[in-house]
Amino acid sequence: MDSYRHRIRFPGGLRTESPLALLHPDGLTLFEDGQFTRSAWTHGGNYTCIAGDSEGNLWLGSKGGGVIRVFPDLKIKTYTRGDINLESNKITAITASPEPTPGGGIAVWVACDRQRPL
Repeated sequence: MDSYRHRIRFPGGLRTESPLALLHPDGLTLFEDGQFTRSAWTHGGNYTCIAGDSEGNLWLGSKGGGVIRVFPDLKIKTYTRGDINLESNKITAITASPEPTPGGGIAVWVACDRQRPL
């Protein structure tokens, strides 16, 4: 199980700005004030890794569904081989810059399990 501490605000009951996000095969659980709160969505599960960025997004890698971006309001955007030219939809590692890029964007790095022949 991977975990990531990041300053992120979740509406609907989470009261601090820094919950601990725990990623497990069944989804995402947040730990705050001594309580575990399981996220209401699982988005297919099968997660492999987690990272947070400077804008409060969580980035999840999956075993075949590509990269899932969880916005602070818990909306979801999925990125796959067809969207962003990944080598594979099986994500083995993900990280994001804790600071905005010089142009004001988000920097996210993804490692894939290569499935295409050389």
